[in-house]
Amino acid sequence: IELGGLDFEVEKRPLYAPSKIITMEEARATPRIQRHFTNVDGKIQANYSKLNLLTEKFATVRTDTDVPLGIVGSKYTVVQNQAAFDFFDDIAGDGVANYETAGALGSGEVVFITAKVTESMTIHKDQIDKYLLISLSHDGSSAITVAYTPIRVVCNNTLTLALKGSRNKVQIRHTLSAHDRLNAAKATLGLIKTGDVNHTEYFNRLLDVNVDEGQVIDLFINAYKIDTTNLSTKGKNILEANLDYYYKGLGQEAYVGTGWGAYNAVTGYLHNIKTYTSIETKFKAELMTNQQAIRDNVVSELLIL
Repeated sequence: IELGGLDFEVEKRPLYAPSKIITMEEARATPRIQRHFTNVDGKIQANYSKLNLLTEKFATVRTDTDVPLGIVGSKYTVVQNQAAFDFFDDIAGDGVANYETAGALGSGEVVFITAKVTESMTIHKDQIDKYLLISLSHDGSSAITVAYTPIRVVCNNTLTLALKGSRNKVQIRHTLSAHDRLNAAKATLGLIKTGDVNHTEYFNRLLDVNVDEGQVIDLFINAYKIDTTNLSTKGKNILEANLDYYYKGLGQEAYVGTGWGAYNAVTGYLHNIKTYTSIETKFKAELMTNQQAIRDNVVSELLIL
């Protein structure tokens, strides 16, 4: 928790909205005011506003830096970073998984921890490491999430799936019972067992799918929603990069002509080739947002060939 810079706590604090400017006399009779200064024709002028309490909204604030992290509702309950570590301590203590990474996005709005599961899986000759990821938002943007995330070792790309029947995460709402529910989420160790079964099944089925180059190109076009009637430079570059990874990417030589090779061309491109504006953007894209749908759609298309 110290190495990841997560040894801080968060509080809910009241929010106030300033009224229109009031006179100094009104300000003296008002119990809660805001004073601010403006420069009018080279002269500093003091202005006063009444501060009105917002009863249904609160700010979440880091207590160590006083930095606001987000705006939440009255029913929102803060879950401290320590609670997330307590959850993982039990898993690590059972020897099921070991801490791998911990950190925060932005000023601490989103906190994440990963633990590497001690046993890996093998798909043909590919070693797949398995991780548990817990993400915790302090800005009200998302529920507490515990996810099962396999990673292809040879090129480190994320293989997470969320196909029908493939339950790979548990979400816990920020409510008054969040601490109890986080404690209950220890049952998400079952994610490892169900994740192994589902992912192994899907990955092995992909190995049995035979594809030619035309089918692979069509797969890429659909995955990235490329308009082939008016092919842009960006679309052309994406197609070329994915096809190049399909044939020449790390670990790909044994799987050209299979659905497994085509799927890993997409995941390899997203992780190793595609450029991102920042490492935080990449983290969110790969583990928390839209790339999940791309991976799922690719597998769905391959499994009906």
